[in-house]
Amino acid sequence: MTDAALLDFYTKQSVHSSPSHHWALFRNLPEDVGELCRIVQGLFIYDVTAEQFYGFKPPKARLQEIHAQTVAEMLARIRELDSAPLAQARPPENRMLARCDGFVLMLIGMLRAKGRASARPLRLRRVF
Repeated sequence: MTDAALLDFYTKQSVHSSPSHHWALFRNLPEDVGELCRIVQGLFIYDVTAEQFYGFKPPKARLQEIHAQTVAEMLARIRELDSAPLAQARPPENRMLARCDGFVLMLIGMLRAKGRASARPLRLRRVF
């Protein structure tokens, strides 16, 4: 794969980053990267620190949420928890439980949907 083809690959939605049939939820989101970061932070809560930082102890039945693999899965769960527009921050108990990769994957999906990835290719890297 050429460098240009590789860069082009990271500008397009993937199976993981695509909002799929939830694409309309991204339509009215802002273009600004900082605003999109704020929106993502209002959709998710880091399960490990939820109680310490927000006073919300996630029920055991919800802990599997951190294993969502696609933006489409995440959007479905976010809407199950709270049907408000994505730009409206949820109270801690209505945010989807996630780890760092969930926050980043959602942001990548939003940026690619907004065409922001065409100027700077985006990819998620995980370090364990």
